[in-house]
Amino acid sequence: MVKLQKDEYLKNFESISGELSEEIVKKLLGDFNWRTRIVGATFAAIMNYQNFESQIGTLLLKSEVTFAANGYVLALARFNTPKSIEYLQKYLDYYLEEKELWFDQDDVMATLKWLDMQNNSSYHLDFMEKWNTFVSDKENWNLDRALSRIEEEMKSITELSELAKTSKDL
Repeated sequence: MVKLQKDEYLKNFESISGELSEEIVKKLLGDFNWRTRIVGATFAAIMNYQNFESQIGTLLLKSEVTFAANGYVLALARFNTPKSIEYLQKYLDYYLEEKELWFDQDDVMATLKWLDMQNNSSYHLDFMEKWNTFVSDKENWNLDRALSRIEEEMKSITELSELAKTSKDL
């Protein structure tokens, strides 16, 4: 995120962070629109509302709306529980076999790899063969690039989480 854009985003987030609640996240995740769902999942990540883990994991597996998975994976990465990892694995088990379904396999695979780096585990390696087969005809798909994006987004989630915590403490 460009510094100016990030500063503006942080300022805007700070102005609303005190109003965030589980009820708002629930409404956002329940809407059948990728924009509201991605915001709901991102807010769940920032506020670490782990009670939405099952709902977010199920939404990821269903893949009902495009683009929303980015928010889902950020929340699951933030929660970093065995159940979160299981949702990512289930997604990859199914969607890496569906070569015609170009959804969010890169974000999910990168998130699993990011979690492996955080947890000193190696779950993503179980999917490398499937991943390589899946991306063999997708020249613009790159795991390292997706991982860099997830790393940056998780840094932002952490920063926003700290900002929200500070706002609540005031």
